[in-house]
Amino acid sequence: MNAMDETFKNVLNSFVTITSMQVAFVEILIANGLAAYFRGKAIMDSKLEPGVMAAVGLS
Repeated sequence: MNAMDETFKNVLNSFVTITSMQVAFVEILIANGLAAYFRGKAIMDSKLEPGVMAAVGLS
């Protein structure tokens, strides 16, 4: 096992990473004049099929 494997063997490290990414994403939305509320509202108003999901890759 390498260092990366060991890092994510402990689930706490994964939870901290996920939470920090979510906080950062909300901060990016706010910095661009958006509120997280509008993301959910836009999904509700779009009349998508239940269970539909979009994945976005950022690099």
